[in-house]
Amino acid sequence: MSATIRSPARNARALLVSLSFAFAPALAMDRSAPPLPDPVAALAPDVRPQGGGELTFFGLSVYDGWYWSPARGWPHSAPYALDLHYHRSLDGAKIAQRSVDEIAKLGYGTPDERTRWGALMARIFPDV
Repeated sequence: MSATIRSPARNARALLVSLSFAFAPALAMDRSAPPLPDPVAALAPDVRPQGGGELTFFGLSVYDGWYWSPARGWPHSAPYALDLHYHRSLDGAKIAQRSVDEIAKLGYGTPDERTRWGALMARIFPDV
């Protein structure tokens, strides 16, 4: 088995997924996960929904989300997917900034790392 080196971007993605679930008050699967979009399913054909739920903020529904992976837990070297269905219109750049703020509250990364992560997230997070 060869050793792998995880890039900072991969670490940031892992942290982001973890934070997404940390904010949800309850992740009990109360309905079936919708199928993944075909391009995502093609990239990760062995993933299955492992859990999901609804994120609410002050009683307002923000999104339904499902975590997909080949097995329970965090697959460090396997593909995974986080499927979010937003119920509100949100600006991608604001989602990225809020994520950076929450990462800072948790004490992860240096200010320079969080700035870099925020810039990366702002580039890939769409407006929803």
